[in-house]
Amino acid sequence: MDNKWGISQGEARFLNEIEDILNEDLPILNKCGDIDYGVKIENNKVGCFGLYNKNISEIPDSIKEIKSVYWMVLSKNQLKYLPESIGELKELSGLYLSENNLEAIPNSIGEIKDILWLDIRNNNLHELPNEICNFSGVEDFNLGFNKLTALPDEIGNIKYILYFNLSHNQITSLPESILDIEIYILFIEHNPLNQEAKEIIDKLKEQGTKVYF
Repeated sequence: MDNKWGISQGEARFLNEIEDILNEDLPILNKCGDIDYGVKIENNKVGCFGLYNKNISEIPDSIKEIKSVYWMVLSKNQLKYLPESIGELKELSGLYLSENNLEAIPNSIGEIKDILWLDIRNNNLHELPNEICNFSGVEDFNLGFNKLTALPDEIGNIKYILYFNLSHNQITSLPESILDIEIYILFIEHNPLNQEAKEIIDKLKEQGTKVYF
């Protein structure tokens, strides 16, 4: 742990690569809170990490080294893709990717089964990987303002989604399995939903879901 952060060499290598990309030192923070830019070290490991609004276009594959990170903010950048290795960050509870140029989400995202807050709004997603259906349950799943046309057929494997934002997409149909999810609030306004989708929404309402569309 012979580095300025007092963390493993693998973790330090990732942070060094980020500093090289930014051409500046990462701030070391005392608390996570609403972390936006910097890193918080907990028990000699990276706990929280943020690169909000830093104009970065790529994340190095070495991100897999910060395996203990549980909170990550990468919003408001120029990211088009994420490395597959992000799926190795299995301790992640919160991942914020809004306001990028993401065209796809890696299949490995499904390996982060216990994620609770996932914000991917305001990107260029046309579809979602089937692997998201591996999530156990999500507190806040925000997919608003993308270009999605459909959801994976097996999305009903997710036990619950408290706040599910699908607004401002191009969704025409919904899989029947969405009825198997315990959804508290569904935002699905500004989508060209067909009649079958509207009937599914009626069923969701009957099950107690608050729907905005």
